[in-house]
Amino acid sequence: MKVKIKTLATLVITAITIVVLNSCNQDSDIFQPNYINPLISEARSFFESELEQQQENNKHQARGFRKKIIKNPQWHKANVRQLSFGEAVIVPVKFEKELYIPKGKTSIALSDLTYLIFNKNEGGKIKVDIVTSIPDSTYLNAIGDVAFSGVVLVEDWNGDFVKGFIHKNGEVRQMIKNGEGELNARTETLPYCETIEYYSCTAVDTPYGSYVNCVLEYSETTCYSGGGTSDDWSDYPPEGGGSGSGNSGYPSIDDILAINEWEEQINDAQLKPCMQIIISDLKNISQGSVGQIIQKFSGNIPGYNWEVKNGTLPGAENANTLIQFNTLTGTVTTIFDSNKFSNASNLSIARTLLHESIHAYVVAVTFNTLTDPTKRAQLLGPDWLTVAINYGHDFITNNYLIPIADALELYGKSKGYNFSRQFYDDLAWGGLTHYQTPPNNETSLFLQKIPNVTDRNRILNTIVVELSGKDFYGNSVAKKGNNAGC
Repeated sequence: MKVKIKTLATLVITAITIVVLNSCNQDSDIFQPNYINPLISEARSFFESELEQQQENNKHQARGFRKKIIKNPQWHKANVRQLSFGEAVIVPVKFEKELYIPKGKTSIALSDLTYLIFNKNEGGKIKVDIVTSIPDSTYLNAIGDVAFSGVVLVEDWNGDFVKGFIHKNGEVRQMIKNGEGELNARTETLPYCETIEYYSCTAVDTPYGSYVNCVLEYSETTCYSGGGTSDDWSDYPPEGGGSGSGNSGYPSIDDILAINEWEEQINDAQLKPCMQIIISDLKNISQGSVGQIIQKFSGNIPGYNWEVKNGTLPGAENANTLIQFNTLTGTVTTIFDSNKFSNASNLSIARTLLHESIHAYVVAVTFNTLTDPTKRAQLLGPDWLTVAINYGHDFITNNYLIPIADALELYGKSKGYNFSRQFYDDLAWGGLTHYQTPPNNETSLFLQKIPNVTDRNRILNTIVVELSGKDFYGNSVAKKGNNAGC
């Protein structure tokens, strides 16, 4: 997938372009910024202490395939809303195994149709409901952007029906779910059933190109009748629509193939074998590949070629993404100094690769949007001006810490590791904790997001141990990840 460049006359590089991204030194850590809100923090604590392990233990007993899949709350996207029954914490989810619903030539990810609502009952106890939007055939067969049509199911954590709403023909009516063939006396219309098919999809490489292979996992039939109008339907707005890149960051079925094609454009021929293996492993992670990490924020398929190669870098610098962009081939180049990773774990190198891929993305976008700031803002997000601050590390800190940690955790699990989320959150801070110019003090963002010095020291120690096998004091310490063999 080549980057299309305009004429050389357009390459009048602005100050932002010059400063964009240059290098990354050590490793990086992560912080959960939204958890400062006490309601979100309380909801997360409740989930992790009461529901997280219960979900794992009960997944084989749940009724219905959709309800068996592990749901991972996306706490960094949580927000607080004032609903008719009081304040509530709204949290998007990411399914451990993503499923897709075909919609015309595109698709909708099940994660984009589902979110959690945490609120307190009259006794002050936290409860959680799962809200799932199930589109009907009218919506799935429609062309272009149309209003949601289908049902919004509200279920408790065990998957039992709480309430529901029918969105049809521009109206919203209370849903009366049919039980064992019995209709509620309030039913005003005949019972109606919709069957939705859920697919799992993966990209398959062949000597003749790539294609997406989708397998029907299961189908679900929902029958309901429409009752009277409801005053509280606005508390449960439908989610989803479009191409499946909303809440969850999952790509649509069409995007899976494009991401796979881009990853095949990663030229690692001049990279050390120890790093080639890790790049290959990252590309095979179902939800955290380099291409999908980039797409999580931009909502777009990476539009550049990435050359990664071994080389010698000065001082403590272990990786450097060059700001020079090859306009003929649409290529961004990153140099990795393998000598600086001689004692590093595979997790430390994976973190560095993910970090540098974001630098490369920003370089490519910058050179392709020199005359179109609107397009640049669309590709990089509303925080795009910060790409010129601290060599782009403030931009990564504000937008990519959690996606990096997500990918590291998936990579770790693929290697059989069973480490805490805190460990991956800490490791994701690599390269982001200190300014790149002397006297290399801790960044203001690091101090702001991690105000406790004990927490900062834990993060810094995690980074240096995984990189070198030694702690702050030079003592040999066992790394959590396996030695990468560089």
